[in-house]
Amino acid sequence: MASGSWTFGTSNQYIQGLVEWSSSSNGSSANSSTVSVCVYFRRTNTGYTSYGTINTGVQCDSNVYWENGLNVTIQNSWVLTNARSYTVPHNNDGSKSCYIRATGNANFSLGSFDTSTTVTLDKIPRYATIKTFNVLDSDITQTSALFSWSTDVNVDEAQYSLNGGSWTRFAQPKSTSGSLSLSNLKPGTTYSIKIRVKRTDSQLWTESNTKSFTTIPIASISNDSIDFNIGSDLVINFTNSDKNKSFLALQIEKTDGTWEEVIRTDEVLPLNDETSYTWTLSNNAILLYSKVPTRNKANIRIICGTTINSTVYDNSESPKLGTMYVVDSDPIFSTYSYGDADTVTQSVLGNTSYMPEKYGDMQAHISTSNKATAKNQATITKYVALVKNSDGKDVVSKEAIYSSTSQVDFAFGSIATSGTYTINIYAVDSRGNTSSTIQKTFYVLPYHQPTATIELSRLNDYEQETVIKITAYYSKLKVGSTNKNTTFNVKYRYAEVGTTLSGGYTTITGWSSSDYGDSDIKVTMSQNPFVNLNDNSNNSYTFEFQITDKLSTIIDTKAIEQGIPLTFQGTNGQMSIGMLPDIDSSAKFQVASDIMATDSDGTRKLILDEINKTNDGLSQTNNDLTNCIAELNRKTMNLAYGSIKRRVDATSIAVGKEYTFEQDCYVYFVASFTSTSGYCRVYIANENDEIVHYVQINPAQTPANAQITGEYFAKKGWKIKTGSYGSLYNNVISYSLVY
Repeated sequence: MASGSWTFGTSNQYIQGLVEWSSSSNGSSANSSTVSVCVYFRRTNTGYTSYGTINTGVQCDSNVYWENGLNVTIQNSWVLTNARSYTVPHNNDGSKSCYIRATGNANFSLGSFDTSTTVTLDKIPRYATIKTFNVLDSDITQTSALFSWSTDVNVDEAQYSLNGGSWTRFAQPKSTSGSLSLSNLKPGTTYSIKIRVKRTDSQLWTESNTKSFTTIPIASISNDSIDFNIGSDLVINFTNSDKNKSFLALQIEKTDGTWEEVIRTDEVLPLNDETSYTWTLSNNAILLYSKVPTRNKANIRIICGTTINSTVYDNSESPKLGTMYVVDSDPIFSTYSYGDADTVTQSVLGNTSYMPEKYGDMQAHISTSNKATAKNQATITKYVALVKNSDGKDVVSKEAIYSSTSQVDFAFGSIATSGTYTINIYAVDSRGNTSSTIQKTFYVLPYHQPTATIELSRLNDYEQETVIKITAYYSKLKVGSTNKNTTFNVKYRYAEVGTTLSGGYTTITGWSSSDYGDSDIKVTMSQNPFVNLNDNSNNSYTFEFQITDKLSTIIDTKAIEQGIPLTFQGTNGQMSIGMLPDIDSSAKFQVASDIMATDSDGTRKLILDEINKTNDGLSQTNNDLTNCIAELNRKTMNLAYGSIKRRVDATSIAVGKEYTFEQDCYVYFVASFTSTSGYCRVYIANENDEIVHYVQINPAQTPANAQITGEYFAKKGWKIKTGSYGSLYNNVISYSLVY
């Protein structure tokens, strides 16, 4: 109980006031107190009396009470003027500061008064105090913990909150102490816990501070690394191995990112209470290899756990991670057959390890009996074949799909450059592992088609007899010390230009041979006379030569033109220089070129050149005349245009011959044929030998009828050239010049 008092003065110095108060609790549930307040007055001197009517008011907290019109006689002892009790509510925590005031007035010398103060009431106990909340290490297991608690007053309910979670009732003791038992906890886990209690009388809760505790861990793996090679064992080291027996589970990450458990031990580890265990994974090598048929390594994780009260606890949320490696798993491959499969080249060489440059067909074959073998649950997927030169550079690269039931073939074909080569073949399995590379050697011999330089001409450049000289080269194709290319010959046939080459060939004999370098043979021959054409040197011929060795044949053609002697005198009285005489011409003296003569002044002049100059003068005169006529036409406007032309009669030219224009002119061509399938091509080329006009003459419906072309302009120094032809009458065309 709280109480107190204080005195105060009035308007009369000899009259003193007194306020007394006291409080008593109404209990924790009411959370209030009853406060009693009394107001007194007295005189401080003796022998005197004051009397009259007095009004006294009291305020206690928010309560106010007045005692009015009280008749009092005041002497030396205390006179009560106001007494009353008030109910004052406390704060939630039970504390209270109470304001007390006394005020009033009297109709005598006491006059008016007013006094106040604030007093502190006794605090009402509202909450229980948690005196103890403890857990002993000995009360903590891998999955449980036991706590004790006590309070200063009775509580009728207790609750706990684990890891900040919701409140859970664990007791209704109606006492001041108790215990809390937690089960189904996770081993090796740190928890936070707090409790609260509800006071019996106030029904108010008191909350404890938060405490932390850690359950005993289960045994776990302590290895820094759990990497291992398939086929070997793995030593597992444990911490807390004394806490429980454990099982181990090996999981492998699949190619889709999910995990598969492949091996699990019984829950007996470690054995004999040791801190390590040798896991004989080598006993499961086949199983482990089968889980990685396309990989050389895989991610693994090992789960370590135990069973407590039928519940499995393990480290699956933070497993030990590592890598499992495939080792000693390269495929096995040992041999294959190979050789040149070209029957033509082998008919010459007789050794399949050899073939000529650019010829042959080198092949390799892997029979089913020689097929590669995969190891450790892999499969063979393909073979890779590389052909390398002596510098180790790949010249051919091929792949072939593996077959277990059929022969696998590689065709490398021919090789362009001679030298020593190797075939290198290896197998590849489903993991990408490769076998040993099996190497076989073959040789490409230097070889080229036979070549020949043929010099063929008429005797003295115009006789009907011919002379020939041939220098030829062909490859030895040497296998070991033996030349395999032992056959070489040259044959020929010929026909007059404009006719078809037909009939058999004639073999040329009389050869001399010698080595030419390491790989060739040089052969030569010459013959004079060679072939007598019996044509009085009048015709042109095409000779076709067939040059053959054991592997190949080439064709070369040579032309024999008409014979053109330096001088010729015929029986008909004609004489020519540098040409055969035109027997159809009336000219007795015919020259193939210009003639130099000396005039009376001793000046040397070319006769044809002088004629050309004269013709040029006439041409200029003709041009001047044409210009005059054009001017006359312009002036008269009625005079028709006139032109002056001079035509040169047709002149024959044999195919293969040329004619050079001596001055500017127009030209047209005439030709006849022996067949409607005939044709003749004629070109007009400028001084740079560039074709200006191209003319093709085709037969009339009656081939013997002459076909005439249009006119084509040509300048001095340009040339007429003949091209290909067929069924051309007498192998000649005619041309006419128009000036």
